[in-house]
Amino acid sequence: MVMEDSLFWADQLAKQVLDRAKKEKQDGISSGIPVIRTAQTPSGGKHIGNLNDVLRAHFVYKSLKDKGHKVRFVHTHDDRDPMKDVPGRLADLDAKWHNTQEFPELKNKPLFIAGLMLYWAEGDNGKAGSNVRLTNIDPRMIKVFINFALSLCKVPKENIRIGLLIYPDLNENICKNFWSKYTSVPVNQFHKIQVIKGRHPTKRLEYGICIVRVGGGGLKEKIRTWIDLYSRELMRV
Repeated sequence: MVMEDSLFWADQLAKQVLDRAKKEKQDGISSGIPVIRTAQTPSGGKHIGNLNDVLRAHFVYKSLKDKGHKVRFVHTHDDRDPMKDVPGRLADLDAKWHNTQEFPELKNKPLFIAGLMLYWAEGDNGKAGSNVRLTNIDPRMIKVFINFALSLCKVPKENIRIGLLIYPDLNENICKNFWSKYTSVPVNQFHKIQVIKGRHPTKRLEYGICIVRVGGGGLKEKIRTWIDLYSRELMRV
């Protein structure tokens, strides 16, 4: 069966490619040998659809080859734009889908990187629940994470809560005022203070341990999704 009589889509496309190649030869543009091109990038979510372009190009190439025509098949593969195809949504380990549109715009911001790394290392990343928690004794670390939540996660300031763990000989009000001043979170947004009772009842940390809790629907899932995307970036280096 000649290509003109075939109803197979690849044969029909092959005829169009062949006719164009002949015309380009007549016009002096090319040698007249059809060239089938396809390209891929390794970024983005991977699924069976990624083979679509390659397979379609291959079938057109095979149609021409089987009919005895000279033809070239060119397949290119590059990573010049590694985040060009970041999927619009990403599924977590619980098969829940989360939007990722903000990631390409945010991924190079120092505060974004710092916030993700802090939560990945010091946060309650593995625990269930909608609230995000981070615990540390370094006020700078707590402040950076709060700035990340306010500026980039767009969390309202009233959704920030602070909890403290202190030793019995520490003054509760002094500790509250210290963390409130450093974090700019008002004292009325502090939880009940928990007193540490153990082998060392005397002061071992000057202002106790700070626990920042950030509330927001879907916030934990969003940060987890960002961490997953950023870890992919880092593992490609």
